[in-house]
Amino acid sequence: SRTVLAESMESPDGVELMSVVSREFHVAEGAKLQSTTLRAWGDRTVHLAGDWARLSRDARLEWITLNFGGRLTKVRFGSDGAEPGANAELDGLYFASGEQHVDQKTLQVHSSPDTYSRLLYKGVAKDKAHSVYQGQIVARPGAIRVDAYQRNNNLVLNDGARADSMPGLQIDADDLKCSHGSTVGNLDEDELFYLRCRGIDEASARKALIRGFFEDVAGRIPHECVREVVHSQVDAKIG
Repeated sequence: SRTVLAESMESPDGVELMSVVSREFHVAEGAKLQSTTLRAWGDRTVHLAGDWARLSRDARLEWITLNFGGRLTKVRFGSDGAEPGANAELDGLYFASGEQHVDQKTLQVHSSPDTYSRLLYKGVAKDKAHSVYQGQIVARPGAIRVDAYQRNNNLVLNDGARADSMPGLQIDADDLKCSHGSTVGNLDEDELFYLRCRGIDEASARKALIRGFFEDVAGRIPHECVREVVHSQVDAKIG
C-alpha cells in the first residue's frame, strides 16, 4: 500500500493562538508513506508538536517538514526502523525572522538490523531570530548493518540572529555506518561577488543564493503547489 499526505497549518498575524499537535504513524510491512507538512503560522502563534513513525519490515517513509511562521515553534520529530529493511528519509527546512524562536529535535532510531535512515535539515535565521536544532541517531543493541546519516546546515544573515546546531550519535551496536554533519555560517562572499560581476544586483543575488540553499529540500517536495508556496514564503522572508 502507498499513502501520500499533504498538510498545511496556518493562522493570521496578530492573533494569540496555541497549537498542540501529536501524531503517530505505523507504516506496515512493504508499505510506503509520503508526508509533507507546511507550517505558516501567524506572528503570535505558539506551536508545540510531537511526530513519530514506526516502520515495519521493508517499509519506506519520506517525511518533509516546512517551518516558516509562529512566535515560538517547538517540535520533536522522528522515526524508528523497527524491523529489517525499513527505510526513512527525513527532510526539513525552516526560516526564522523577526524575533521568532524555532526549536527542533529529531530522532533517527534503529531498533532492528539492516535498516536505513537519511536526514537533511536546512535553516535560515535573520533579524533577532533564534533557531535551535538537536539531532540524534540511535542504534539500539543488535541493530547491526545499520546505515544512517544526519546533516543540518544553517545560514545566519546578520549579527543579531543566532543558530545553534547539536547533532549526535548514540551507538550500542557494532558493524554499522552512522555519521553526522553540521554547519553554521553566512552567505558565501565569493558566490555573491561572482553573481554581482555578472550584472546581478546584491538583493537579487542574495535571494538567489538563499533559494539555492533551500533547493536540496524544496526539490524533494512531491507537490508542485506546495513548492510554489515554499518559494513565496522564502521570498517574503528575505524581503
